Amino acid sequence: MASTSQPLSESAYSPDTCMFCSQSLRITTSAPDTDSESERPLERGEPTTVIDDVELHCGPPGSVPGGHHAHWACLIDHATAQARARAHGAVPPVPADPVLGAAVRDTGTETEARTYPPAFTTCVVCRQNILDPSGRFIVDVRNEGGETRGFDFGVIIEEEEFLDSHPSQVHSRAFHDLVAEGDYVGAIDVIAEHDVDVNCTYGNDGLTALQKAMYSGDASGVEFLRSLGATV
Repeated sequence: MASTSQPLSESAYSPDTCMFCSQSLRITTSAPDTDSESERPLERGEPTTVIDDVELHCGPPGSVPGGHHAHWACLIDHATAQARARAHGAVPPVPADPVLGAAVRDTGTETEARTYPPAFTTCVVCRQNILDPSGRFIVDVRNEGGETRGFDFGVIIEEEEFLDSHPSQVHSRAFHDLVAEGDYVGAIDVIAEHDVDVNCTYGNDGLTALQKAMYSGDASGVEFLRSLGATV
């Protein structure tokens, strides 16, 4: 689902629809082989409905859920479009939030400032703050995998912005993700199909998959990558 229109006004908005595309948060798709709730076999192609809902925390920093809703892809599309516009000077720089000041993110190894485009600072419908007291874009996510509260969506947006400006890194990300997930067959397929270097780096940290596996204590990942000739 991709955003095809401007964000809705408060009066036109419905909590059951995405604030960007106006479509229902419940999406009809082709059925999987079984119904996850009843485990009954489904006819292939039988319609089934799944939830695709990202709920913002609109209000003063630290507000509880109760904000506006969007589809995952629509929110990313809007955010990356804002980032592109900002990069070309179509969107002015974001002034410091009078309550939050500079948005700061603690990565665990260092503290870095994050400058959000307007869509990250305030809700595009109600114009209220959407960041938590530490400057993170925290949301609640509901999808076919269940519900995740307190999810930092800003990290997802930053990654999408990075790929948007570094399209050649798409396959490197896929390789890194597959290794981290333990899908070694998939990782080998990515190398074979897209000529990915086993020592490729991905992300602003400049780390290889082997370095990430070592730092996270992933012994099987380290063994797998070394078997492919990965070096530090």
